[in-house]
Amino acid sequence: MAAVPDFNNKLNFPAFIGLPSDCELEDRYYSGSGGFPVRHWCFLAQIKESVPWVRPMFNITDINGSKYLVAFHGDNRGRYPIIREKCKDGRTICIMYAFQHRFFDGQIGVRVEDESYVKVLPCSLPELFSISDAMARNHKICNVCGNVASLRCSKCGIFYCSKQCQFNDWKGVHKKQCKVVQQVVEWGAFDWNKFGGFKVFSEIRVE
Repeated sequence: MAAVPDFNNKLNFPAFIGLPSDCELEDRYYSGSGGFPVRHWCFLAQIKESVPWVRPMFNITDINGSKYLVAFHGDNRGRYPIIREKCKDGRTICIMYAFQHRFFDGQIGVRVEDESYVKVLPCSLPELFSISDAMARNHKICNVCGNVASLRCSKCGIFYCSKQCQFNDWKGVHKKQCKVVQQVVEWGAFDWNKFGGFKVFSEIRVE
């Protein structure tokens, strides 16, 4: 099985309090000379509820359990209904290169200008971590029965001992989890410490 990311790495996956401020370039993330990023980072949070407003806004909880606001400020208003549909309560929102931002009403959170840096996974934050832990133990072991396995899901690489186990798992939980596993695999293979350009999510803007 591919390597899984270390979600405990506070530079790669910072809680809100560890994010850089949009008012100051911090040397943990930026070079002092040119102001360019020196690494990648991704803010993970669980969507708690939608906030009634013209723009899509959501109350979220970060990995420390602290509550903040995420607000989308893109110019394409035609995307707003799609964003609201994807950002359902209980799902995990992933935001590359997020900043701490203070809004005009005094609330603090993350202001999203570019939707291509956002992905919403169809699982809660605890479920994401649980899936990652299970992947770390899944090397050539059937994801259903625990027997020695050689078959793999063609999309995410999870192991199965038989087509029947794979079929049963797909009908059970894997149909929902497969895209989550694919994202975890992508993060695990990614060099977070080497910045060669901004990384956007490879699929549709909001999953």
